[in-house]
Amino acid sequence: MTAARLTNLYDLMDSAYDVPEIKDHSRALGHVPIIDVNPRRSERKRQLADEARRRKRAGYRLAEDVRHNERSTVERVGCQPFRFLDAASGIATVISLQQEMNGRS
Repeated sequence: MTAARLTNLYDLMDSAYDVPEIKDHSRALGHVPIIDVNPRRSERKRQLADEARRRKRAGYRLAEDVRHNERSTVERVGCQPFRFLDAASGIATVISLQQEMNGRS
């Protein structure tokens, strides 16, 4: 019923679905499979570990990692219960909570 109302162009899946049969079926439906790589072989695991070491040595950060950290910071600050706030010490409490979350006392 949903397929009649929209056009599906992509199939987005996690690494558990990284098998040739699923990719082939997705392509047969005219979709583009977007599936995380599942490093089942030790060679592929070694390649990914080497790539991560080179990235770290070069100081390179993936855009996804940067976005995740920015979003997480906003979520950590934004999700604090407002019951800690009162008129006299509200600002000091928020600052101390932020310092605690960042590992500073």
